[in-house]
Amino acid sequence: AFIRPEIGYCQGMNFIAGALINSMDNEEKCFWIFLAFIDNFDMNFLYLKNMPDYSIRVYQLNFYIKEYFPELAMHFKKNQINPDVFFSKWILTIFSNYLPFEVLYKVWDVFVLEKWKAIFKFSLMILNSMKDKLINMDLVTFSQFIKDNKNNSSLINFEEFSQHYKDYKITNRQLNELREDFFIDQLRTKLEDNETEWETDQKDYVNNYKKELEEHLTNFRTLIQQLEEEINK
Repeated sequence: AFIRPEIGYCQGMNFIAGALINSMDNEEKCFWIFLAFIDNFDMNFLYLKNMPDYSIRVYQLNFYIKEYFPELAMHFKKNQINPDVFFSKWILTIFSNYLPFEVLYKVWDVFVLEKWKAIFKFSLMILNSMKDKLINMDLVTFSQFIKDNKNNSSLINFEEFSQHYKDYKITNRQLNELREDFFIDQLRTKLEDNETEWETDQKDYVNNYKKELEEHLTNFRTLIQQLEEEINK
């Protein structure tokens, strides 16, 4: 909250911090690793006020559920089941509120390498492991099932789990296209109904991107100046 006052504290951070401390037992290292997660893996927009990136991530996940599990997607729609109910636990904690540590740390290794592609792939793999149960649940049963956030997670073996990682074709380009589609859908809905609230705060979102870009440019100019000074020596 001190070093990133625009973010402060957001629900879910405690699970990530706890998982980090459990793995290395050094609070200072945990702090810098967590900060690296926020700065390098686009988690700052997830944790900002009103969580501007969260609705986009849910929109992207819904697309992949329809693509890979169309029958399950239809069941969700018919029974008014929102994937947001379980995805919030996964995305805001990077699975640290769901997966056992021995699996979680291996998932994080992949996350560090592939960033958000990994989060969506592992989300689909988890859904695949429980879809036979979910397809037979109504909203009440589903809500009860989700309350036990450890359902099925203790049965996940990473080696068997990861064998299906390549089954899901997710690219950064497609994720960016889905991000654009999200804003187009938001705009279309807003034009059709002026009373509709934006799901994400557009002004804050744009301003934060602008601020981040300006910081990158400042760092870039400083680096150029340092190189020029070295050359002149």
